[in-house]
Amino acid sequence: MCPTLSLDDHALVGLPVNTFKRNLNLHTNGGSGMANTRLLGMILLVIGAILLYFGWQSSQSIGDQLTEAVTGRFTDETMWFIISGAVSVVVGAYFAVTGK
Repeated sequence: MCPTLSLDDHALVGLPVNTFKRNLNLHTNGGSGMANTRLLGMILLVIGAILLYFGWQSSQSIGDQLTEAVTGRFTDETMWFIISGAVSVVVGAYFAVTGK
């Protein structure tokens, strides 16, 4: 735990005020907000890729091929895998690239 110092105590420590303010800011917010967002983006990318893979595998099954041949569309489960995987990949790529 960091000791609590006021800005007037900088003379006791021997640090310039700007250095103390910069160190204080690092202790209050951790300085890793962008890194956390990028990590979340990478996780979403991996999850999205896995969901897309399962959606593709599901669409290649005999039952889904038969359903698609008769109705002209995939089953709801397959569509959820594909849609949620695509959204997860797009959002994850945005977070991983921009860090916002």
